Amino acid sequence: MSYRGHNRNRGGSSYQGHNNNRNNNDFAGNSNFNSKMSDFNNQNKIWIEIQGWTNASKENLVSFISRKTNIGLKDVEVNGPILRGSVYTQKDAQYLESFNGIKFAGDFLKISALKTTGAVGTIDLLRGFLRRRFMPEQRLLDLTHMGGDQELVQNGLFSSISTSSKMFTALMKLATEEPFASGVDSLNLSQNSIVDGQSISILCQTYPFLKNLSLAQNNIASLKSMETFRNKLNSLSQLIVGGNPIANDPAYRSEMLRLFPRLLVLDSQPVRDESKLKEIWKFPLARAQFFFENPQIQSLSTDFISNFLNCWDSDRSLLAPLYTPDSQFSVSVDSAAPFLASGNDSYQDKNNAPWDYYLPISRNMTRITSPQVIESKVAKGNEKILGLFQNLPKTKHSLATNPEKFSSESWKINDNSIMIVLHGEFEEVAAPDQVAKSLPKGPRKGYNNHKNNTNSKAALSIRTFDRSWFIVSSGGSFVIASDLLCVKPYAGTEPWTPSSLVDGAAPATAGSVTQSIPATAVVTEASPISVATNITIPPEIASKLSPEQQDLLIKIMAQTKLNINYAGMLAEQSAWDLNQAVQNFNVSKANIPPNAYM
Repeated sequence: MSYRGHNRNRGGSSYQGHNNNRNNNDFAGNSNFNSKMSDFNNQNKIWIEIQGWTNASKENLVSFISRKTNIGLKDVEVNGPILRGSVYTQKDAQYLESFNGIKFAGDFLKISALKTTGAVGTIDLLRGFLRRRFMPEQRLLDLTHMGGDQELVQNGLFSSISTSSKMFTALMKLATEEPFASGVDSLNLSQNSIVDGQSISILCQTYPFLKNLSLAQNNIASLKSMETFRNKLNSLSQLIVGGNPIANDPAYRSEMLRLFPRLLVLDSQPVRDESKLKEIWKFPLARAQFFFENPQIQSLSTDFISNFLNCWDSDRSLLAPLYTPDSQFSVSVDSAAPFLASGNDSYQDKNNAPWDYYLPISRNMTRITSPQVIESKVAKGNEKILGLFQNLPKTKHSLATNPEKFSSESWKINDNSIMIVLHGEFEEVAAPDQVAKSLPKGPRKGYNNHKNNTNSKAALSIRTFDRSWFIVSSGGSFVIASDLLCVKPYAGTEPWTPSSLVDGAAPATAGSVTQSIPATAVVTEASPISVATNITIPPEIASKLSPEQQDLLIKIMAQTKLNINYAGMLAEQSAWDLNQAVQNFNVSKANIPPNAYM
């Protein structure tokens, strides 16, 4: 006979401890002892909560937990998507929690211990409290002054959210059960001594589509702590924060408007026009081929890109003035990225072409662990950067003739620098001027492995790429501080096709925009910043508009910089009146999303 621990369910003639539910003749007649033992067990139960198991049955989950941990859950109960069971020691609870995130039935389990003692009574009390405070007719969960609830206080469950954060977390988890989960539009958390936004951030998980929230008469003093709500509660239309120290901050109103994009009423005062906000949010959100923070950045970025690629394809040494002794350049290969057929039959093995020219100089951090090797693959300074350029195949970018094959974003980092990102494709037209030394023998994890012989000519192909430039102002011109090139198998242009709409978006009255970027001859530090943009209306759209409407649509786009989808809707809503369209645009432009612009 061996001692196995009091809740291991393995077979054999082992001592099972007080979890053993079989009859024991030694104690069968001692009802007083059994009663005391039962009371002791109930008082010391630790309750485990498991979510993410609904692809299988309760029995399968309990059996799975037992097999993986050798711990048997007792008193198993199911409430919606949550399964709860008990164990008797803190050690077992901690061991079960260590399996949090384990995969089961195609999903990942969330395992957590709710409370160390008396959890069953606590859960029942909290459920009862939620039922008392839920007003289904108003779709309101009124959690005002929870520290004043006699039943909670008598059971030592709550004094304030600040001192009972774990209890509030448990309360919000229980609030995911019906009828609270789908029956609440409004939540009142006033008078709970809340000191910051982080302490109540879990409510964003419980009610992500909450419409009305009151945090009145608390002690929230830091606007920064409210950042926890950023990009959350995006359906919130009414907010009450009066009676908190932050309401006296001069930046309070603007910060609340920034954090909650659909907020209409703040502290009972209207802060946005609901009709105008609805017009903005009902715009179709199309995939955008280009994004520029403002027209000045658009002008600078498009000029830089066209000049840079022209030099890259013709004579890379012309790019030397754009780099300083502190500039950095590196190239990485993502050979595992999804690919498409390029449609060019003159290239062999287009989608699985060897990467022989790239691998010796590629900085792929997940595959190279030596700091010395990583440093050797990041070129710093003009000379090393131009040397690395010579190790890359000669290329051709069809930016001037086929701008639809490219997508770009650009935005300001600060007053002296901008970020420019370009996505697209290039054709490899010749081998590099210099071929880097071959890789060590043996397969390299994560790549399509090919025989790497620098004496043989590697196949050329069409590649997709991402390139990111960090541009810094220097002495009246711009220099490149950082240049990152990522090369991938050919993947096409579908991700930024202008006519593609996101799920659920309605088609607009206008079609796609064609924007051409001229390729000029040579780039220098003092190159003037200019851009030529040609906006055309596709024939299928033009055929539905009068000549006057076509002319007006182009004027609206030129003046507002809206893309053709948004400009078309603006024209229709302004009864095809240019002055009215500009006026409507000026009134609403603070709330127009960035992807509405060309």
